[in-house]
Amino acid sequence: MISIIIPTYNHKKLLDLCLANICKQTYKDYEIIIIDDGSDQDLSDVIKKYPQVNYFRQSHQGAPAARNKGFSLSKGKYVIFLDDDVIMDPNMLADMKKILDDNPHISYVYSSYRLGGKAINCVSWNEEKLKKINYIHTSSLIRREDFPGFDESLKKFQDWDLWLTMLSKGKKGLGLNKFYYKIIKPRQGHISTWLPSFVYKIPWPIFGWTPKIISEYFTAKKIIQIKHNLPDKS
Repeated sequence: MISIIIPTYNHKKLLDLCLANICKQTYKDYEIIIIDDGSDQDLSDVIKKYPQVNYFRQSHQGAPAARNKGFSLSKGKYVIFLDDDVIMDPNMLADMKKILDDNPHISYVYSSYRLGGKAINCVSWNEEKLKKINYIHTSSLIRREDFPGFDESLKKFQDWDLWLTMLSKGKKGLGLNKFYYKIIKPRQGHISTWLPSFVYKIPWPIFGWTPKIISEYFTAKKIIQIKHNLPDKS
């Protein structure tokens, strides 16, 4: 069985679309666990439409805590963490599961995806490249026994931290060069709001000023570098 874990916070309409799409998956042996992270919206009418959903509510603690809570309640051999605005290809679960079934040395499978109107192409799994940048989205199929949990203290790069933690335990991933899902409404603070890559190579501050988004990026990156003993120039 695959456990589909979805944290949600005030995205009722998007969650409805996400759940309707899950029902179209060709692979049917799954459970859906919704962790309502303290939404102001009443989700009861949406949840009632999908009897296969297991719904739990908690005070607002952030996505990493919600994902960990969902995992603690799950039972699947494989787990996947979806944002509530993800629309999957009907064959996504079936294809990713087959990869893990056929490759016991692989701990997780990821793919290309679309972020709004932007195509994010899959990068082949590479240990050294992963130490430099995060190129793997959270919505990847993971073997249950290899999942170490999300670090709830982190404000950014929680997914990068997850893959690096797994790497430190000798766990490897495999990328599929197919667009298996779309994030239909990228949000503030998501990769879609990041600036072009050359902006991060500028020797800030300029005239004593650094944009907030740049400052937050490098602060968060430094935390990951220290935690995982990565070189400063990674």
